Amino acid sequence: MCSIATEHFKQLLTAEVTSSEKEICRQAVWEQIQPRVTSVMQAHLLVPFPIEEIYKVLHTLPRHSCSGEDGLSPGFFIKYWELIKIELCEAFQLAFDLGYLLDTWKAGHIFLIPKGEHASEENGGLSQF
Repeated sequence: MCSIATEHFKQLLTAEVTSSEKEICRQAVWEQIQPRVTSVMQAHLLVPFPIEEIYKVLHTLPRHSCSGEDGLSPGFFIKYWELIKIELCEAFQLAFDLGYLLDTWKAGHIFLIPKGEHASEENGGLSQF
């Protein structure tokens, strides 16, 4: 009985399927999937970034969080917003239009911060920073 069941499922699960059969099955599956992003939603997603939206998001970030490779924290962008807002928004829009971010925009620095009573002595005084 065991060998008959094994042979049955082996044939069932390893049957050759032609590419036209695969395409028919694939099309049948796609027809059952409803789009999650409607054309109205897509149009809304493709509008340029409003300056106000970028400003609001900027204010949700911790002002003194670790900066990226450029050394500029969110606090810098908030402080000098009036001077840099146009160029900053244009840079975001360009990245969106091109479909990718520069590698330096995705990079960051990670610093280990020793904790505990003797962190300063154990790490050569690095905890002072």
